Amino acid sequence: MPQFSTFHDYRGDLWVTAGNVICLKSGAVFPLPGNRFADAPQGSRGAPAGWVPFNPPAGATCLGGSGNNLVLTATITNPALPLGLYRPEEDGSWVSLLFPAVSISLDGDGSMRLFDGTDYIATVDSRVSHLPNATIPATAYGKTLFSGGAAFDIISTWEGGGNLCGAVVMVSSGTATAGVYAGTLVDTWTSGGWSIEPSLTGDGLDLSDGTDVVAARDGGSLVDPTGYYLTTSYGRTTYGATAGDDFQVSVAVIPAVPMAGYAWCQVTEDSGGSVVSVAGPFFSTTLPSQSGLVWPVPIARTGAGDPVQYVDGPILWRANFAATSHVHPDYQTARVIAIAGL
Repeated sequence: MPQFSTFHDYRGDLWVTAGNVICLKSGAVFPLPGNRFADAPQGSRGAPAGWVPFNPPAGATCLGGSGNNLVLTATITNPALPLGLYRPEEDGSWVSLLFPAVSISLDGDGSMRLFDGTDYIATVDSRVSHLPNATIPATAYGKTLFSGGAAFDIISTWEGGGNLCGAVVMVSSGTATAGVYAGTLVDTWTSGGWSIEPSLTGDGLDLSDGTDVVAARDGGSLVDPTGYYLTTSYGRTTYGATAGDDFQVSVAVIPAVPMAGYAWCQVTEDSGGSVVSVAGPFFSTTLPSQSGLVWPVPIARTGAGDPVQYVDGPILWRANFAATSHVHPDYQTARVIAIAGL
């Protein structure tokens, strides 16, 4: 697998494999993502157990980009703080990929709460916006764990509202509503008066006609409707080819269209042109500008369809290297990079 290869999953999130920045002047090799969480504040270290994305290989880093994620930062620095990318696992709840026991919820009363499985790290009872953007003060529990009792805030930033995946419902016989169901919430798909939504117990998904449950799928992710649904007595009686006949119901997911943007990393030089640090990879809807000795390096451009790779191998970096023949034509620059393998 080439370094810095990018993939979309069915949610529209972008994943990238690990790679290296190689300073040709000093010979130093800088791996990305690094071995510290601070090197990739929007990332995770691989897919969580039991969750399989469409294409990304094991060990790839999720950068987000679906538009439905939250990114948490803080007003203090502590590597143990559960910051970074949180992905929706049901409507109003996001879970950390890097800290899988930690979740943040947006409750019906407008409050937001960051929970680590034991107690609340930070809570806020009201927000300025109806969006999940908030400054969330640490609780006494959070301050004791992470700041020695000093006050600090968690900053929640929503990616911005991307598209949701859809669903295709297939029915073997009878009159249950088949076809495309549009995603209306991260865990709900609808077609007319019909819906696929979490069961009352929250441990599966139900196919409902608006009156009662027609078929149900036990277990699995609430944000992925894929699977076989077993018909209920109500479903067989009401929608069987003849009253009481069983029928097969299966559902396939329609991948979401990702947000348009860039996967990129950051390279910092010293005054002599040697690389002193790297950071990333990151996702953002626009590519940052170069500032002083800090350079953004695009890895891929994302949006509808497959990502457009700018990098397909290690990044070879040398100050004042004017050749651009190895750089994708969408990112021509007289600066310093050559992309090995292009």
